[in-house]
Amino acid sequence: MKVTKKELYRQMDEIVGKDNVREYPKGFSVKCTVSTYEQFEEIIELCNEYYKELGLSVCYRGQKNSSWKLRPSISRYKNFYKYEYDLLKNFMCVTNSKKLSVDDIFKAQHYGLTTRLLDVTTDYRVALWFACQFSSYDNGNLINGSVFVLPQNSNDDKKIFEQYNIWQIEHIDEVLKCTNVDEIKKIFADKFDITEDLDKSYGKINVFKSSLSDKRIENQSALGALCDLYVMTGNTRKACFYPSVSTSMSVAILIDAHEKENMLNELNEKGINEKFLFEDDLEHYSRYLIKKYSNIKEEK
Repeated sequence: MKVTKKELYRQMDEIVGKDNVREYPKGFSVKCTVSTYEQFEEIIELCNEYYKELGLSVCYRGQKNSSWKLRPSISRYKNFYKYEYDLLKNFMCVTNSKKLSVDDIFKAQHYGLTTRLLDVTTDYRVALWFACQFSSYDNGNLINGSVFVLPQNSNDDKKIFEQYNIWQIEHIDEVLKCTNVDEIKKIFADKFDITEDLDKSYGKINVFKSSLSDKRIENQSALGALCDLYVMTGNTRKACFYPSVSTSMSVAILIDAHEKENMLNELNEKGINEKFLFEDDLEHYSRYLIKKYSNIKEEK
C-alpha cells in the first residue's frame, strides 16, 4: 500500500499512540515519541517507505537532547562566522589543500574544528546510539533524545549549494553587507551566472561524502550536511545558520529518556557500541571497557 502523508500519520498513531504524535501545520514536519527499540524501527521503516514513494533518499542525525535545534557547531559561538575562512585557510596549510572545498570543511569537522557542517549518518542505528547518550540533564531530570529523519537533495542541486556555501565563506564581508537572504542569493547568482532556483531544495538537506576515510567514518556511516548562513533582519540584525534552507520535510523521533539504557543494550547486541563507533579512538574505547566491566565485582 502506498504510504501517503495521511497514511503515515495514521500508522504512526497505531505504533506509538495518538498522544505521542504531533503534526505541524506548515510544510511537512512531525514529531513522535517512542519508548521501545521495536517502535523505533517500525517508525524508521514507515518513514523510509514514505520518502521512497517521493523518490528521496534519507539520512539520520541523533541528538541526546530533544530540545536542541539542528544547528552546526559554528552557530554556538556569536559572530564566529567572521573567522570561518581564516580558520579553514590555516587548516588547509596543514592538509596542503590549494582550493577550499566541502571536503576541506568535512576534514576540519572530523578533527574537531568549528564548522558549518552537521554530522549525519546513513545508518539509523548509529543515530539512535548518539540520541541515547545520557550527559544531558535539566534540573536533575533525564532528557529525551531525538533522531531526525532527513530527506536528501539531488546530486545536481548539491553541486550548486556547495558552490554557494564556498562563495559565502570566501566573501563573508560582502555577504554581511546584505540585508536579507534574497539579496545574498542574487549577488551569488549574478556573479556566477546561476539560473537555477536556489530555493528548489526547500525542505531537503544537502549531504556530502568526504574523500577522507578511516574506521570511525566507515563504522559511523558518516556524512556531512551543509548548513547555510542566513542574514536575519528585524529590530536586531543577526546572522544564523540553518541546515539547507529548511527541515520542513523532516521527521523527529523522540527517544524516551527512561528507555535510553534499554535501547543502548539492544544496540550493543547488534554490535553498535562505543568500541565499534570509535574504533580508532583510544579514549572512547577505554570508556567502553570501563562500562563493560563496571558491573563485575572483584573476587574475594
